[in-house]
Amino acid sequence: MRLLQEVREDDDRWAWPDFFLTGAADTANQTFAAAIQIVDLFKEDRERIMTESDGAASALRIRDLFQQNPFIRQIRSFDDRSLRTHHQRGTH
Repeated sequence: MRLLQEVREDDDRWAWPDFFLTGAADTANQTFAAAIQIVDLFKEDRERIMTESDGAASALRIRDLFQQNPFIRQIRSFDDRSLRTHHQRGTH
């Protein structure tokens, strides 16, 4: 409210747009930084699965499915045809 009062009393027409544009820029920068952190986490997970998992191929397929569909239900993932191996699909 103080900012609006200053705009009205001091005829500072640029204070209000400057306030909103600064907020938009800050939000965009925070969002970009969060996206970079998420991508880095996905890379770290993939590397860890590759080095520590005995069933890396299956684990990576499940991980990729959850990455592409973060709100997927756990039960659906076990029924999803994309998780079956080529042999199980009947294609050799």
